[in-house]
Amino acid sequence: MDRLLALPNLIAVRGNTDRNTVSDTWRDRAPTLDEAQGDREQLLRLIGMVQSFAWTRGAVTAAGHYDWIAALPLDHRTTLPDGTRVLLVHAAPGRDGGLGLHDGQFLSEMRAALRGADADLVFAGHTHAPMERTVDGVRVINLGSVSNPVTDDKRAMWTLLDADATGYRLERRFVEYDREQVLRNLAAVHHPLAGIIGDFFRTSPS
Repeated sequence: MDRLLALPNLIAVRGNTDRNTVSDTWRDRAPTLDEAQGDREQLLRLIGMVQSFAWTRGAVTAAGHYDWIAALPLDHRTTLPDGTRVLLVHAAPGRDGGLGLHDGQFLSEMRAALRGADADLVFAGHTHAPMERTVDGVRVINLGSVSNPVTDDKRAMWTLLDADATGYRLERRFVEYDREQVLRNLAAVHHPLAGIIGDFFRTSPS
């Protein structure tokens, strides 16, 4: 948060985890007590969700960032110098959660998800998987994930947009970083899911 807020001209939109951290909407997806009592994995999932969101809320509150997260907008619109209309959103137009925009969607599903986008270029994330498709003239870019990509390549993944009056260019970039140091940092601050995050970092999704 400190690094993000230090960026000049930062524009940020709300993601599902931001919303869950400040509003307890994570409870809508949590297993019920009855489900958890009859299934150890469900019980551990429920406990993990409670621990993680409680820890995160405490951390961002202590750092003075709670109100900033709570005020994040659902989306952001801008127009590039060449007139391209851009929509920035976490999951899909009008949504910060759900299935998002991903390669596994049928054309009809993608069209439905983009309904109301009113944009030429849509940037999303949420699924942690990079993707690019053009549907009915709308170019859709899923940015993947900086820290938790669900790909074999675990480097930080980001996309550079370079725009001027002649058009725009996109370049996906990757940066190596010390994941073991990240895990040591998580352990040092007693993050409740440090072990699970470590397993994710060290294993391949395939």
